[in-house]
Amino acid sequence: MALNNPRRTRRYLALGLADEPIAVPETVYAQVREKNRQSLVCRVLSPRRQDLYSVIDKLRLEWCLGGYECHGRIIGGGKCQFVFEKERDLEMVLWSGPYTFDGWLVVLQKWEDEQGPEFLKSVPMWLKICGIPIQYLCDGTVREIASSMGEVMEVELDDGMVDLSSVRARVNVCVDTRLCFKKVARFDSGEVKIVSFRYEDIGMSKARFKFCFNCGDMNH
Repeated sequence: MALNNPRRTRRYLALGLADEPIAVPETVYAQVREKNRQSLVCRVLSPRRQDLYSVIDKLRLEWCLGGYECHGRIIGGGKCQFVFEKERDLEMVLWSGPYTFDGWLVVLQKWEDEQGPEFLKSVPMWLKICGIPIQYLCDGTVREIASSMGEVMEVELDDGMVDLSSVRARVNVCVDTRLCFKKVARFDSGEVKIVSFRYEDIGMSKARFKFCFNCGDMNH
């Protein structure tokens, strides 16, 4: 009966906090740390709480990976983790993204033992950039323009291209950044041009993703 007394609840729940901390040696969790390093952590950019069981099932189905190849589990904080049997499957999943769940972008990132403030804050996306004048069109120009949206990972531009009306760049876009669809580029020659961005369809399912049409925010 004493434990059910609301006036005693706060006191007894704190019992033990003043004791000496329990020492847990690294040797007992070294194996699980190694296993975690071959995993991805995932969260869905949705203002509403998502059914993470459905997120796990949907993504594994989209990746064409079974339970013996990729094990999904919920780890709290609105996140789930995918542990891969093979490193090549993990890399394939990362490169083939990004992905969506119920129309919202899914953020995937390799496991980090020390997850800092930038963890799960970016999504690699393919941008199609139009409007760069041919006299300035080169790898460096594309990188300068694309870097306004995040870290540039790759640029698709070579001398054998037939259509130069647009170029593609893979950019690690910060999810806290508002999406932009037009930018003003000023060249040293004094010429000013408006360039446009198109965010390509998402993942292998070619689904489109949700964002705010008023402000470009990806979180609502």
